[in-house]
Formats: sequence, structure tokens, C-alpha cells
Amino acid sequence: MTPLKLSVALSSILALAVPLFGNCQAQAGNDAPAAALDEVIVTAQRREETAQSTPLAITALSDRELLQRGINDTYDLIGEVPAVSGFESPGARGATTLSIRGMAGGSPLNASLSPAVAIYVDGVYLGKQRSSAFNVADVQRMEVLRGPQGTLYGRNSTGGAINIITQPPSGEFGLKVTGTLGKYGQQDVRLNLDTPSWGDVADPLGELSASFGYQNRARDGFYRNTVPGEPDFMDIDRTAYRVALDWHLSEDTSFDYRYDSSRLRETNNLEKVVGLTSLDAHGNVDRIDAMQDVLTAARGWAQVPGTDSRITRRLIPSLETSIAGYTGVRQRGEGRVKAGQADHMPSTTADVDGHSLTFQTDLGTLGFLGEVELKSITAYREIETSFSGDLEDFDSRLDANGAGLMNDRLLNIFGQLYGFSSGFTIPLVDDIWSAVDQLGAFHTNLNGGGDKYEQFSQEVQLIGSTEHTEYVLGLYYFDDKTTSASGGPDSEANFLAPLLGPSRSTSAKLTSKSQAAFGQVTWTPGWMNEALSITTGLRYTKEDKAISQFQGEHHSLFEDKPAISLSDDDDFHNLSGALTVAYAFNESANSYLTYSTGYLSGGFNTTVFGNSFDEETVEQFELGLKSEWFDRRLRLNVALWTYEWEDGQLTKLQVIDNRPLPFVVNGGTARRWGGELELQAMPAADMLLSFSYAYIDGDFDDYPEVCGTNLPVTCLPSEDFAKRPSSPDNSLSAAVNYVFVRSDWGELSGYLHVNWQDEWYETALWSGVVNGEPVIYDHQVMDQRTVVNARLSFDAIPAFKGRMSIVLWGRNLTDADYPVYGTNLGALGLVTEQYGDPRTYGVEISYAY
Repeated sequence: MTPLKLSVALSSILALAVPLFGNCQAQAGNDAPAAALDEVIVTAQRREETAQSTPLAITALSDRELLQRGINDTYDLIGEVPAVSGFESPGARGATTLSIRGMAGGSPLNASLSPAVAIYVDGVYLGKQRSSAFNVADVQRMEVLRGPQGTLYGRNSTGGAINIITQPPSGEFGLKVTGTLGKYGQQDVRLNLDTPSWGDVADPLGELSASFGYQNRARDGFYRNTVPGEPDFMDIDRTAYRVALDWHLSEDTSFDYRYDSSRLRETNNLEKVVGLTSLDAHGNVDRIDAMQDVLTAARGWAQVPGTDSRITRRLIPSLETSIAGYTGVRQRGEGRVKAGQADHMPSTTADVDGHSLTFQTDLGTLGFLGEVELKSITAYREIETSFSGDLEDFDSRLDANGAGLMNDRLLNIFGQLYGFSSGFTIPLVDDIWSAVDQLGAFHTNLNGGGDKYEQFSQEVQLIGSTEHTEYVLGLYYFDDKTTSASGGPDSEANFLAPLLGPSRSTSAKLTSKSQAAFGQVTWTPGWMNEALSITTGLRYTKEDKAISQFQGEHHSLFEDKPAISLSDDDDFHNLSGALTVAYAFNESANSYLTYSTGYLSGGFNTTVFGNSFDEETVEQFELGLKSEWFDRRLRLNVALWTYEWEDGQLTKLQVIDNRPLPFVVNGGTARRWGGELELQAMPAADMLLSFSYAYIDGDFDDYPEVCGTNLPVTCLPSEDFAKRPSSPDNSLSAAVNYVFVRSDWGELSGYLHVNWQDEWYETALWSGVVNGEPVIYDHQVMDQRTVVNARLSFDAIPAFKGRMSIVLWGRNLTDADYPVYGTNLGALGLVTEQYGDPRTYGVEISYAY
């Protein structure tokens, strides 16, 4: 879609909306209408202001909207907000990467990688993507800021920022209990309690108020596990707590303390094998055909007297079972299944604890600084995660005879060795069979990796205003530490058992320290009846990063490797900023033009020794219009943007030493453009219509070559193959909320939401090296999807001196079958997909006093 076509489309939508509200035009300026759209207050620029007057592309979701849309964590924002997409890691639950306007954050399981979308909770930055998919308890509002936010939100906000604001204590006694029962055994409980305040702001010790939140979410798995005694796939077991204490020493001074804790113990999504890669670098050797050749030869060897009896007892049955399993992959094709299996049950555990203390005081008038408020935010967070299990759904358990489905690389090696010996046993054959008995013959096993992450941050802000200016000045300090470890001499092989032997023990420690100074000033010079304002901001960031790595000695059937260690450090500097010129045509229409930059620091890969990556930068121009029509019964916001992304940090999965390792690479240059439209309308007092549309254009203008290891070195150009990951070209969302009945005994309303996304690419590039030659694999394109959700609510029912509500809800009502991520394991031979949730429905009952 060209810019001209996009402009025509936006104009057409506006033209259709005007007749709908034409009968309201005569009222403008006279009597107030019976209803109007709510004014949304946001703090995206560190001060309270309406979303419509904020000169940036922002979507704010209230607590009611979060409830209606079923948004329980940041993963649920995908597809719900214009230009927001992403995926949950195929190796772990609760590890989400978000993409805004096509700027993706890469694999959330990679400890080396910082997110491209900054997430803040009550002003506290969350340093890793694995902390982004927490349970949302007691949330007042979510603000999604699109585009680089380098001035106020700092590093790691090249794609944008998500600002989460939790509910403060009310100071009055209040109780709300919500219970949910749903399909697949879903049982959710949520409890929120507000206590009466103690004391008074006029007292020497001030006023103290508190609130407490608890949430437990539980559900059986979506996919039945065919392995006896093993749990089903994709269940839910999450618990979250929250404590909020507000101490107001006076009207102008307060301390706000927040503690949150969440626990996750879940099985992962089922990784269905949907395709096979070629055995050679040129795509000419089919894996099934290669096993058929070995089977034909094995049947011949078995007829020769004195040959190895294991050919008949084990090799031939395993070849037949494996060929049938691989053939079944092609026969069943893609699509969600109802059941599956795993040799090693994929599971995730995650524990998150966070503390924050916010101090605010009004300093009054300070000369030329005007009215000034001082704000300090101190925070500490700790995250521990572990994950294990298969990345595929082959059943590679061996039977009593030691036969079963085996990885084809192992079977081909047996074929080569028996071909050399004409079917007779040799020592190496004995060694491999012995290793099969000890370790198995499976394809993949994540082997129980895990990380511990700690972060500390301190931010100080001066927020002030004079007659013609509003400003924010600040200092920021951040340090974090990630320690990770996996493997060991007693562990099973990670991949292609038993060829690689027991997994190699690894450990790594990453540390970083960051200091920043920033400022943003909005100047309203008084020209044009104060319709013009100019906002400028700068942020200087200095970072120091260090890594220490260790890999233990490794012994396999074919090679031994000594233990190795490495230490390295580097520092990074950046000056980011923004310039915005905003013009208000009238009280209901505002426009802005913004130039902004963002920055994501470089670092070190923990998975590959001696492999570092450079910083990522982005420059963006954005033109926006925010308008309200017909006495605030129609709201139309439009943004057009273009950016240049340099050295974008992307996660690459490549088979190294026969193990698929994710690591960060710089993805060259990308020049992209696009736009978003958001429309809200209230054609009647009891009806609210919402519509949003986002378009993104552009892949990569430059991308690193893919090179082999043979001499002379062969390299393949990749610009024509590299695609923009995790972001569809087109996405739209439409919703209607209608109140059918209002009465003394309650309110009956309905909510219907439809979300559509175009097809998209799961990663920028799948590549690898086979027998020393470079390979670029085909993309596993994620299909377009349409997802329909609905709620029927009976609210405000008088009960026991309070209010009750009963809600019937359904998600993915059409049971749409669509993939949410795909993985090409390259030289390991398998292509897998995981799928979106099937149709679910249930009832929710709540009581509030």
C-alpha cells in the first residue's frame, strides 16, 4: 500500500463516519449531548494530561477495557493495539517479545538481549523480556507509546514503550472478589482489598493507606499428552500478589511503596513438527529417501550369515518406525492438533519479586524554575527462571528391544558404518549402540537451562512549569546482573542423542551499569493564540558492560573438547533526543510533527564464545492528527511515520557443533514506513464503536551475508531473503460495546471484538552451515488469522450492600486455527510450529463492596 492509497483509505473512513453523526452536528455549540467519549488521562510525558493533547502516538487502555479484552499480561496486547505484535518463546512460558512498528526484540529466552520495547510499571523499568509477561493484578491503566522514546524512557525503547500504572490505595474500605470458571478446567480467583486510611494528612505522622491484591489462574492443558503419566501441554498455573502502601506526610509530600510477586509453574506449548529440511546444503537430499536407502541396505546385510544381529533386532525396526514418523509429518501437514507427546516434558518455572519506593514532594515556586515537584523512584527486582523439554513432538522412546523412532542423522551414521563393514560389527558401532542405551536417540532436549536476573534502578526527576514552559529534568542510574548455567556431566545430550554425548556444562555472568541525564521542555510562546507549542528533549547515556563465560570439557563419540573460559568488557555512549512541533487547530483538533531517535546498547552473546554485537539506533519522523467531533462523540487519531533502523539487533538461530544456538546479530539497515488509525464513536448513549488499523511497509535494505566454513569461503547475499519479523503488513481491530438494559436491578451489556492480522514472518532469516557450505532456509510464514471474542455482562446487581456482576465470555469463538510461531532447526532436520489458543468460554462472577 502506497502513502497515497493509505491517505485515500483514511479519508474514506472519515467520509463514512460523518453521515453517521450528521444529526448531531446541529447540537454542536448548543446543548450538551446525552453522552460523550471519556477523557483519558495519561502520564506518558511524566505529567498528567489528556491522551488527545499528548503529541505522540499513544493508546491508553483503562481497567475496564483490559477486562473486556481479556488482557491479563503483556502477551495479550499482541493484536489488540495498533502496530503491536510479537510472540511467546517456543522454549518457555511467560517469556514474551513485543514488536512495535516492525521493531522486534528477538528471542526473549536469550539472556544477552535487551527488549526493543521498554516496559515500565509505576515508573520502574523492567530490564528483561522474561519479566514482561507477568500477571496483571490491580492495573489502573496501560499506555502503549509507539515509536522511539529515547528521551524520557531511555535506552531499549527503540520500538516504543509500555507504561503500566497500578491502582493506588483508595483510603476507604473496599473489597472485590472475582471468580472465573471456564473450558479446559479453568479456575481463576482474584481478590482486591482496600483498607481505611490511618491518621490524617494534617497530623504530624500524616495519613497511611493500603491495598492488597491476590490472583490465582489455573487451567488444564490445551493438548492431551499421549505419554502415560505425563501432564498435558499448555496449562496455566500462575499466582500473583501485590501490596501497595501510600504514606502522605502532608498534602504536598508522600511515600508510595509497591511490592509485587508472581509465580509460574507451567507446561509449554506443543511444538508440532510440520516440515523437514534437506540433508545437504543445496536442497537435493531428502531425509526420508536417505533413510529408505539405509533400510534397503540393512535388509540386505541382515540376510548375510554372521552379520550383526542388532541390524534385524534394532536397526531395521527403528528405520521403519522413523520413516513412518517422518512421512507422517508430511501427511498431516500444518494445523492445530488435539494431542501430542514429548520425550522430555517441556516446562517452565518463573519467580518474580519486585520492590519500589516513590517519593514525591511539591517544592513550590523556585524562582526562574517556576512551580517545581521533586520525584524519586527507587526499585529492585529479581527474576529466577528455568525451562526444559523438547522442541518437537516426535515420540523417540525406545521399546524393550531398544528399537523406536530415532533421529535420522544417527540412522544414517549407522548406515555408513555398517556399509563400511558390510553389516558386521566393529568397535565404533558397539560404542554407538552402547551410547543409545545410555542416552537415548531423541532429537531435542532443552536440558533444564535457567537464569537468575537482578536489577536495581534509581531515578530522580524535577517536574516543573512556568508561564510558557513545562519541563522534566532527570538523572537515572541502573545496574543489573544475569547469571545462567546449564548442562553438566550427568545431563542428557541436548540434541541428536547420542551423537554429541552428554551436554557440555556452561555458565555465564553478564553485568551492566548505566547512567543517564535527560531533559524535556515544552515551550508555548503565546503565538497564534497559544495554538503552537514546541517540545525538545535530549538524553545522554553511558553504559559499561562485562561478561565472563565458562564451558566445561566435553567428550562425545567423535571428538573431545577442553574446558574454555572468557572475560570481556566494553562501554557505550549515546545521545538521543526528540523535537516536536505541535499545533492545535481548535480545542478538538491537534496535530504534531516529530523527529525522534532511540538507542539500544551493544553487548555480548552468552551462547557463543567471543561473539559481541554493536549498538542499535533508529531515527524516525512522525506526522500525527488527533481530533474529536460532534461534541466528543467521535474521536479520530491518525499517525504516519517513517524510520531508518541501523544495526538492528535480531536473534539468529544457527546450528553450531550440531546444537541450535540463539545469538544476537546486527541486522544491517532497514528503511520502513507505515501508519495507524484509531477511531472511537458513540452514535448513541448506549453504544460505543471502536476501530483501529495499522500498516507497515519495508523489510531490510542491507543484511549480513551468510558464509560457510570451507576454504575458499563461500558467502550468500541475504537482502532478498531477510524479512521483517514478528509484524504483519496489515492488521485491524473492531469492537462494539452496547448496553441493552439499564434499570434499578442492574445493567445488561454486550461486547464483541474482532481482530484480524495479515500473514507475517516468524524471524528475519533462517540460515546455517551444512558440511561447510552456507544455507538459507525457507521461511515458515505465519498464516493470517481472524479472532473473535465476546462478553455478555450483567453488571451493577444490588447484593449484600454491594454490587455483583455476572459475565459470560468467549475467546476465539470461531475456533480459528493459526500458528503463532515457527522454528527452523536447520541442520537438525526439523521445522516446527506452535499454535494459538483454541476456542474457550466460561462464566465470571464478581462481588464488590
